Amino acid sequence: MEIKDFAKAVVLYKRAYQLDPNRMREDYVRALQSYGLESIEQQDFERAKEQFELILRIQPDSMLDRNQLKEIESYRKIKELKIKLEEIKQKLDYFDFNNFAIKRIITSYPYKFRSDFEHFKKELHSVVIEASNIVSNSELIHEFKEIEKAIDIRLVAIRKRDFDNWQETVIAFINVIEIEVNSEEQRKLKIVEERQKQIDSESSRKLDRPPREDNEHSEILYSKILISFYDDSFYDDIQIVLETVSYDIDILEYRLLKQSDRLEAIDSRIESIKQCNYAIICLPPNDRVNPLAYFDLGICMERFSNRILLIYEDELPDNLNVELSFQYLRSLDFKGGQELTKLVINMLRNSE
Repeated sequence: MEIKDFAKAVVLYKRAYQLDPNRMREDYVRALQSYGLESIEQQDFERAKEQFELILRIQPDSMLDRNQLKEIESYRKIKELKIKLEEIKQKLDYFDFNNFAIKRIITSYPYKFRSDFEHFKKELHSVVIEASNIVSNSELIHEFKEIEKAIDIRLVAIRKRDFDNWQETVIAFINVIEIEVNSEEQRKLKIVEERQKQIDSESSRKLDRPPREDNEHSEILYSKILISFYDDSFYDDIQIVLETVSYDIDILEYRLLKQSDRLEAIDSRIESIKQCNYAIICLPPNDRVNPLAYFDLGICMERFSNRILLIYEDELPDNLNVELSFQYLRSLDFKGGQELTKLVINMLRNSE
């Protein structure tokens, strides 16, 4: 999945969770975990932090997610350290022997150069300490002290060979640090990948599990639901409701039919309806009357009139004799989502 797909999944599961917190908590948390772990791999640590902070608001006792939140800071430090190491290597190029050597014996070192050199050593020392903490290797500090002794800017004469050897040693030392830091980063990312696989596996088991024999909705007929709609915003909302319902009853296979503006491919449309034995049909507003909506409704009324949920916006036509109906006001709030969820379950219970 791309990062935008994780983001969309989180939005959908959040809306489902708001409709039914008890049923959808686990799925919403898993979506947040997946989004957070993927954000870590993408090195977007602020976004990752946001996901795990949301998880801890939902389940504050989760030590695994609390530890993951702490780990995000270590990922950020690794990223910053790698940038600092590159900067150190670039600064090292400034200190070549030509601007380092004294042109005349009686001339002391330029103050600015000496200051720059001392600042460079302090900066390198700070980076070494940071690296040793991240990779848990205190030997790095000892090695740095040995390198620091190898050249002393206060000496009157420093040979080019000694200076070049020192510079090569520092470069090799930085390369060693980079290798250890990269290794630690890969180790941590491997843990992230393994946790993502675990979450995916848990989600797959949920999707693949057989219908539960002790389910309170065991009388529901397992088959396809026709969803006839005219607007994508409606489908987004009904999808949330169906996700909530499917958490308990494990059935929901959908057949989507969008109500286009033209009557075409009627045979194909009829065939699609024949494959279903439940229907959720959304009638367009009165100013957007669409014959296909009523065509779908008519076919369904002939085949399974008591297994239809009719959704409308303005007023329900008087001549429509359906058992279940719901007024859709362009969006679902918490109360409306709960009501619609109950209506869908009632429709699915009717298998006659």
